[in-house]
Amino acid sequence: MKHKKFLSLALALAMIFSISVTAFADDPAPTDPSLGNTDFEAIATVTVPDIAVKVPVTGALFINPMGFTIYTADGSAVGAADELDEDDPDQTSGEKIVSPTFQIVNLSPMTLDVTVNGLATLGATVNGNTVSPTALALATAPVDAGSTKNEVFIYAQFNPVAEVVEAETDGTYDLSDSPVRKVDYNATSPASNHFAIPSKAVTTGVKVGQIIPATENGEGLMTMKFFGDCAVNPKTDWTDGDKLTVSMTFTFKPVVTPATPATPATPAAGG
Repeated sequence: MKHKKFLSLALALAMIFSISVTAFADDPAPTDPSLGNTDFEAIATVTVPDIAVKVPVTGALFINPMGFTIYTADGSAVGAADELDEDDPDQTSGEKIVSPTFQIVNLSPMTLDVTVNGLATLGATVNGNTVSPTALALATAPVDAGSTKNEVFIYAQFNPVAEVVEAETDGTYDLSDSPVRKVDYNATSPASNHFAIPSKAVTTGVKVGQIIPATENGEGLMTMKFFGDCAVNPKTDWTDGDKLTVSMTFTFKPVVTPATPATPATPAAGG
């Protein structure tokens, strides 16, 4: 089941079915057909553990033509260079599309494949008011900074965290030891952990990686962060009405490890 919110959770379904077989005793069949016939019924149940995943349901995303440092509500900087002067609000970060680092948390005792799909629509509803931009357009490949159009290209980068992380007392996860390093989008051969946000719905999602299982020492995590490009000085000036909405759908599927066939015993010599 998939819920189409900004981020959504796919839950596993348990399936139950039954089979009927007829059992016969190991002894030779009795000569009297009225004796010895017996029925046996076995009910086979496919058990699929529930998938438990925590995902954010909304978040900030900024179109940043001039490459300024963007500050989130809690004062932390996003989309910025490795070192920032937080006293200088106009310090250039260089990133044209910026966002916080979102966390996807695996609470399940199994490794999960993560497949993502999504869509960007022009306009947004802010505080109950719908904003419809007139010149904004979504590009399907990186945008040249010198473009004269109000084009925006956005992609999401996913990074699995190599080791489980224990939650802090407030329920958050400290990933300072696993910083997100931007990898530029390659339109010819996209990286396996990149998902370019389309402007039209597509039926097939993109597998972006795996999240390790939770253990008694912590949970498995994957980070998601948005990057991209936009024109710096388009023919039509950028305005604060240039907004778009990105919707994401995730599907989580358990990774099944095939059982290793047993090696037949080697007969003893002369046996």
